[in-house]
Amino acid sequence: MLMRFTDVETQLDAANRKAGQQELIRQARAPMPVKLAKEATRRAIERSFAMPLKAAGLDARVVVFFPDERPTEDWDRSRRPEDVVANKW
Repeated sequence: MLMRFTDVETQLDAANRKAGQQELIRQARAPMPVKLAKEATRRAIERSFAMPLKAAGLDARVVVFFPDERPTEDWDRSRRPEDVVANKW
């Protein structure tokens, strides 16, 4: 009777949907799904960049890392645009 004369069904659906979404988010943030997602992303990006380079005849090795996995070396050796154009260090 309540469902027929009130919006309790709509409220229950909304509450259940919200609880379900929160549970899915909690599960997705667990260490194992995050690790699996990172590895799948890493492989996909490595392949996407390496294939065209290899097709062009370059023996390329592409290594992907996430910001929280940054190597200890300083990889950023930015140059001024005019030095890049002049091919100077």
